[in-house]
Amino acid sequence: MDDYRIYERKEALIEDLLDNNYIFDATVEAAMRKVPMENFLPIDMLRLAYLDRPLPFWKDRPMAAPHINAIFLQLLQLDEGPYEILQLSSMSGYFAALMSEITRNSHIRIVEGDPEVAKVTRENLKRSGYDNIEVIEMDPIEALHNFPNSNRIVLCGAVSSSIIDEFSKEMPNNSILIAPVFSMPLYPIDQDMVRVTKTNDGEIKIESFGKVAFILIESESFQKWASKTQQLLFDQIGKSLEEYFTETFPREEPLLHLDIPNHIIEDYIAANTLAKKGFKKAAILQAILAVKESIQFFLDKQLDFTKIDQNLIQKDLQNLLNEEELKDFEMLLDIETYVINYDYKNPPNLETLATMALDIASNFLESRFKSQ
Repeated sequence: MDDYRIYERKEALIEDLLDNNYIFDATVEAAMRKVPMENFLPIDMLRLAYLDRPLPFWKDRPMAAPHINAIFLQLLQLDEGPYEILQLSSMSGYFAALMSEITRNSHIRIVEGDPEVAKVTRENLKRSGYDNIEVIEMDPIEALHNFPNSNRIVLCGAVSSSIIDEFSKEMPNNSILIAPVFSMPLYPIDQDMVRVTKTNDGEIKIESFGKVAFILIESESFQKWASKTQQLLFDQIGKSLEEYFTETFPREEPLLHLDIPNHIIEDYIAANTLAKKGFKKAAILQAILAVKESIQFFLDKQLDFTKIDQNLIQKDLQNLLNEEELKDFEMLLDIETYVINYDYKNPPNLETLATMALDIASNFLESRFKSQ
């Protein structure tokens, strides 16, 4: 992607975040304008830079969507500092770079449990001119107790409420912690963005700022505990939990058992959410996006889906997709063309088309990832 295209995408994203009140702090806006997100993404993800969605930066490890970064930054209530900032899990280094622009007098420490991710994060920061940010290889949950002077703490992966309850007592006075938090029985479905504030006199205040969806924090000790606890809960809940998933997420539930990349399953779940909220056209386009991303995942070359036609389908996809998948994809393209180009004097039944698109996309994704 050329520099001008990147600049356009960045400007469009920031204007959208401002219009939707995700950014309301001038220092956050300035930081997001200055830090080059493209330096924190692998080459094959550059085409998606500055879209407001999570993006994988290393294997299946994602950066948070830009609007989440903006929310994090504003919840931390940063100024010039100085602060002792502890970020647990790297998110490629991009979020730490944003913090560095806002609070120039602070010491920022990233703790990352995966040595390969830590290496990539250091390289990203150095390439972008933020090599003053410290990156430490350590289990993130253990690090909570190893840096007691940290007065701004950010957990960039989901943790249980019991972890937050325990650690909030150890936080120094005049400190803030933010984290995606779940209660174990509902993991991984029900997560809240939580801010813990400890005042000068030691009073602890816990606030929730809405629902979020994060992967579990990359901590070996915590994941072992969570896995064991979760298995015990699953054994207890058994069939009722399975019925809950099936009834609440009828299209999504079969896909959750497959090894589908995070960004694809998140887009498909988002499509279902949009449909439930009444945004039928957006739901259709989001479901089709998930299918296109799944096709791209299995191809060695990039496809320009804006120019795709029946001949291209036969040429590029006939060796990848089976007959039923080809048929499903062609039908989705027909639906996409219809909802984009329809005559406003004779509008289509978007509710019916959304139901069709979501069902077809679910069948397609299930077929594609079951056969890999």
